[in-house]
Amino acid sequence: MKTAIYQYWDGPVRESVHACVKNIKAYADKIGADYLFEDNPKFITTEMKMNLANYTPHYGSFKVIFNSNWDKYDKIFHKRNWNLY
Repeated sequence: MKTAIYQYWDGPVRESVHACVKNIKAYADKIGADYLFEDNPKFITTEMKMNLANYTPHYGSFKVIFNSNWDKYDKIFHKRNWNLY
């Protein structure tokens, strides 16, 4: 069973984001999960080529659903660092 943790951030990356990335990466290593952090992924506009008029960073949550690279995982935890504003 493969597990992944996907974390993303939209906007200028602050020191608090780096601290969170470090902790979540350590957790992923501890549980044997793959880990990916993306800075400003803009998934809907760059990969899906969609223009939804108003872009919201929360669209990044859909990446693990619509991008087939994630199909190899049985469990995926994804999170935007919204609590670090």
